[in-house]
Amino acid sequence: MNEMNNVCIDWLSINIPIILPVSSSKEERRKYAYNFFENYILKKLNIFKEEVEWLPYSGKNYRQEGIIFFGQYMKFGIGSLDTKRISYDEYTKWFDSEDSFYKDLNKDIDGSTEFYYMSLIFSGQACREFEERFDLSWNVWLDYLINGFHAWATRIDLACDLINYKGFKFSTIVDFAKREWYTSIFKTVSKIYDDGDGQGIYFGQSRGSNCILFYNKMLERIKASYEINEGVESWLRIEQRFFSNAKEIGELLATTPQEEYNLLYKQILYNNLDFKKVNANVSSLRGENLDRCETIYWWKKLFKDIEKLKVKNQHRLESTISTTKKWIEKETGVGVAKLCCMEDNVYDDLIKANELKISGIEQLMKRPKELSKVNNQLLLKGKPIMSKVDLIRKKEELKGINNFLNTGTLDD
Repeated sequence: MNEMNNVCIDWLSINIPIILPVSSSKEERRKYAYNFFENYILKKLNIFKEEVEWLPYSGKNYRQEGIIFFGQYMKFGIGSLDTKRISYDEYTKWFDSEDSFYKDLNKDIDGSTEFYYMSLIFSGQACREFEERFDLSWNVWLDYLINGFHAWATRIDLACDLINYKGFKFSTIVDFAKREWYTSIFKTVSKIYDDGDGQGIYFGQSRGSNCILFYNKMLERIKASYEINEGVESWLRIEQRFFSNAKEIGELLATTPQEEYNLLYKQILYNNLDFKKVNANVSSLRGENLDRCETIYWWKKLFKDIEKLKVKNQHRLESTISTTKKWIEKETGVGVAKLCCMEDNVYDDLIKANELKISGIEQLMKRPKELSKVNNQLLLKGKPIMSKVDLIRKKEELKGINNFLNTGTLDD
């Protein structure tokens, strides 16, 4: 029985900023961008198992100049700066900083320059080609592009296959969707199809926006004349497609080891979609009443003890963290200061402050929802999450410090 432990990236569109000569031809811009991509990105990382294979591309333009293949499926293109996503100020800051590698590139250009971006486009098959031809994990590749070259993702699809899974069927998902026995960040089910070409259901819009898609992968492959491995009797795929928050998802994947993508996928999916146990006599429940219903057993079984993870806009997240810190300083800082003023010396001050931290940790261990919020923020900041074991360890460290301040000796 498959237990959703084979999560993979099934689409990646990511943009990398670049400067190109003003008023140059498409061919000149393309040639310069190729050189940058090959010599400053690929060769410096030394990730290809074989030489890059540049192939002409004459298909759909993706609204970009001069897209070509590197490999059989992976596409590479050039586009003009979209100031709605990245401002001129941000571009200027990246290119003008003293330690910017772009300064060396400027020497190769005669005359003035203009801001552009390169776009790497990995479809599903291209992602598999990447894994075959590149000698590194997805998180290392994303971290390299995002933190090394200021890249930002514009679309990411995460997929998980349930092969020979007995927990629920595709028809069960459709039935609960039609009855509206679910809660979701998406307002509607935009599309259900079940015909000779396939079976699928979209929670959210089916094109150009975030959504969750359940579909019969086995039927799709049979229709495309692909072989099905021996022993595969059913194959349901669940895809989470990210557009509006692809940038945040990309940053999250870059800071999460690839072996933890399974957990991350489940946390996000569980937050974004939850099927509910509803009395069959009830025709429809919506809003808060449905939120109060218990998660149906077959959906809960898929996630077990997994905590939900809400992926927030990074700017809003940092704003929330900043606001929380200010609130703590305002509401509790004065109180702590008053307590410390009651003590005779700085050591007693530190002991009192540590005692408050220890008490806070003990309260946090009893409130899993609050701990989950802390871990969500830690994940999005690229830091390790805190388990109860970690909290116990931190509490014991604080106790050890207090013991040293009291007695001058450290605990073993």
